[in-house]
Amino acid sequence: MGKAKLYVSHTKVDEQDYFKGSWLQLMRPMTWTGTISPIVAATGLAAMLGTIDFKAMLLLLVAALLIQVSANMLNDYFDFKNGQDQERWSTEPSTSLKTWNQPEFHQIPWVAFITFSMAVFLGIRIASEFGWWIGVVGIIGIIAACMYSAGNYSLAALGLGEVIGATFLGFVPFMLALVMQNAPIAGDMLLPGIPFVLLIASMILTNNIRDIQKDDGFRKTVPMRIGKRIAVGILYSLVIGAYLTIFILAWTKLVFWPVAMVVFALPMAIRLLRSVRKGASEEERQLGMKWSALHHWIFGLSYGAGIWIGLFL
Repeated sequence: MGKAKLYVSHTKVDEQDYFKGSWLQLMRPMTWTGTISPIVAATGLAAMLGTIDFKAMLLLLVAALLIQVSANMLNDYFDFKNGQDQERWSTEPSTSLKTWNQPEFHQIPWVAFITFSMAVFLGIRIASEFGWWIGVVGIIGIIAACMYSAGNYSLAALGLGEVIGATFLGFVPFMLALVMQNAPIAGDMLLPGIPFVLLIASMILTNNIRDIQKDDGFRKTVPMRIGKRIAVGILYSLVIGAYLTIFILAWTKLVFWPVAMVVFALPMAIRLLRSVRKGASEEERQLGMKWSALHHWIFGLSYGAGIWIGLFL
């Protein structure tokens, strides 16, 4: 199989195949911080300039999460359809899960359609109240979520996973949360969103570094294009850059000093970076994505909490 080409080994899929996990696991809650933390942080940042509209924050949170869980489900669906992650599926239902709580292959697109439809409904509500262009951004986000893993030439297969993730799970939620709180979209308001861009890019890059061999013949991810050694160097830069950015933002008084609580995430950052080092064991490499997700949770929520705490100091 030529590595220079992007094509997939099509594997026959039984419509009755079962995902080895629950619907919640298929929705990957460990990744939800990519949506939650930038919205929470941006709302707190906007609160420095005026009152807080909690309804707006809640609407955006739910709509964005619906898009993200839809994308997560479709990612597993298309990966299996294209011949990847066979070990995560079974031809027999699990005895430890209720029938209604174990996804069947043919059910996933329908459930994703429902969650996408719910996001569209909320998007119409948001657009009618906060501006039509927000609805346009939402539609673009849904299209990107569908194209991320669908087809032989998906965005992930083309090596655009980090860029798409950084845009739609880093910058866009942060920016929309500011807009919906009537905060001005200026450089000094957008700069505090940089750590979220770096964090989500680091999470996707970690996954792609781990899956270099598994993705061979299915995708041409960034680590496959530039080599593992350079990709690991970029990952180090992204993780370290997130911390440096926080302290620069605090030093220049764009955010309050309580954001320094992000240091609580350092143990996860160290575990993450050790998992991709030369000589890391197979177990360490497989745990890299877990450490990356936990790092995003702790860092992102500590950052958001620091912004909110600063409001009362």
